[in-house]
Amino acid sequence: PLVSIIVPTFNQEKYLKQCLNSISEQTYRNIEVIIVDDGSNLETKKIIREFATLNQVHVIENSSNFGLPRSLDLGLGSAKGNLLTWVSSDNYLADCFVEKFVREFLLSEGIGIIYSDFEIVNEESKEIGRDFGWRNYDRISIKPNRLTMHRFKSLRKVNPINVVGASFMMRREVFSFVGGH
Repeated sequence: PLVSIIVPTFNQEKYLKQCLNSISEQTYRNIEVIIVDDGSNLETKKIIREFATLNQVHVIENSSNFGLPRSLDLGLGSAKGNLLTWVSSDNYLADCFVEKFVREFLLSEGIGIIYSDFEIVNEESKEIGRDFGWRNYDRISIKPNRLTMHRFKSLRKVNPINVVGASFMMRREVFSFVGGH
């Protein structure tokens, strides 16, 4: 399946290159990248242009700083993938991120959202901790590379606030059902 990765960004020139490079280095290749430039400065725009030229990504340029929820809705609304995720522009993905999530979705037909633990790193990319989102989950895999994945037991039990950590993927139907941010 096609996976759409949305990257909302606002003045993140310090980390944006590492974020975008981590997307281009994914082992799973059927990926659509949508960068939503939320009124960034010239340095951030330059990085976006370089990446977009090399990787044929779709760029949405907001006329001013719309904020994260609206930027995400713009990106997710233009996505063509059956599986959707977004990554903050100051985060980066393990090279197997998309591959492992797609594999779990193919094995878990009735599941709408899957998320995993994630590492917290400092400015030198040294791990300083681990975290995960909401705790009402089924642990579905523990891999040798330390990726522990979870899926919601019931979408009806989801708290209305942001409950999933920084490492997740959802089926398009979930975003359509919720209706955006």
